Amino acid sequence: MAGATPAPDKVRPAAATYPDGVRPASCAAARTEAPEWLYAAGVMPSLIAFASGIPWMIGTTWPGPSLGWLGMGIAASVLVDRRLVRLGLVSHDYARLRMVLSVGLGALTLLLAVR
Repeated sequence: MAGATPAPDKVRPAAATYPDGVRPASCAAARTEAPEWLYAAGVMPSLIAFASGIPWMIGTTWPGPSLGWLGMGIAASVLVDRRLVRLGLVSHDYARLRMVLSVGLGALTLLLAVR
């Protein structure tokens, strides 16, 4: 019968099913084999971004060097993602997406730094 809902015992919960057994990237830190440096790597981008904004906060001249450091940090985050893939903590697809986004945003931020 078309359009009929399946019996409750035939329905699989959507939250528990992942294609190919791949868990979301946000689950990486919840795994027991997560390395200690993972937590520092998760916090450092926020601290670097905050530190790069200090020249703007105190009213100094245009912070081109701050944007340069921020752009290089964003682009370098690809190295952390590659390490997470090697450890099996994130999928290759997630790392590919992050690579494109990180390199693109890092390049645009560096472009702003030199303008």
